[in-house]
Amino acid sequence: MQCAELKQRTTLDQFTAALGSPQIVSFRLEQPEITTDATIVPAQITFADGGLDRARFIVVVESDGISRVCGDE
Repeated sequence: MQCAELKQRTTLDQFTAALGSPQIVSFRLEQPEITTDATIVPAQITFADGGLDRARFIVVVESDGISRVCGDE
């Protein structure tokens, strides 16, 4: 789930283009890195073409108490 701020600054075309190709077939989340300023969740992403990527997602807790992804580093 995306945070409200990320939804506001990302158009539907940008969002779908980012998920378009190559297709994600699996992902593995690693141990969260929690500091007083941020929570970062490292991840390894595997694509249908065999490619691998590493990402670091910023997670925030919104006013409704739900944690949501709000960008990446």
